[in-house]
Amino acid sequence: MTTLTPKEFEVVELTAFGLSQDEIANHLQKSRHTVDELIRRAKRKLQLQKATELTAWYFTRRYNISLNLSQSLRKLVSAALLSLAVFSMTIENHNMLRVLRTPSRTCSGRTSGRSGRSRNEYDFNDYETDKLKIA
Repeated sequence: MTTLTPKEFEVVELTAFGLSQDEIANHLQKSRHTVDELIRRAKRKLQLQKATELTAWYFTRRYNISLNLSQSLRKLVSAALLSLAVFSMTIENHNMLRVLRTPSRTCSGRTSGRSGRSRNEYDFNDYETDKLKIA
């Protein structure tokens, strides 16, 4: 089997981790056309057709996973990978919810005990806003 160049392997690795071709191009500071060509060459060398096949090839190489696994071992590996994916999504969602639950600052002009922010000319309370509407 033909081996990949270091740049082709790097592009395959980034593809396997889910980056788009635009993101890979930005990361490597190359044009999108160059990234597309590197992916095509890698697929041709490895005799693969799809990006998912490229991803499977990368992870089998990276983690020395044999494709000749027994049925039960394939199920076990699939369950383990699925568990990792669900766990990482759960952690990501938890972090996002924590950010969303962070109390927002009001425009009341008061400083909350936690922020320690002092009042400035952009802070208005309802009374001051009403005075501005009248004037």
